[in-house]
Amino acid sequence: MNVKISIELSEQQLEFAERLVSRGDYASISELVQDQIRDLMLEVEEPEGEADAVTAMAEEIRHRASLPDDQWITVDEADTMFQDLRRQAREKIKAGL
Repeated sequence: MNVKISIELSEQQLEFAERLVSRGDYASISELVQDQIRDLMLEVEEPEGEADAVTAMAEEIRHRASLPDDQWITVDEADTMFQDLRRQAREKIKAGL
């Protein structure tokens, strides 16, 4: 549920907000304010969530780094694999697929 309120802006702030709306960044000044408050809420209220994401990523990197060598693709294999994929794609394009 949205609640209608009144806010005060300086002339400079209002002109800036109106420019953002006129160039299409936001549909209205209300949308601009809502978007910015939403961003602030994510920054202020959920720093633990960001830390959890970074921790999860670090754990995944550690897990992948601990995989046995036979589960890794070497640089040479990767180059060959991409060359093969490019060749196959070109062949399909020429064949009209």
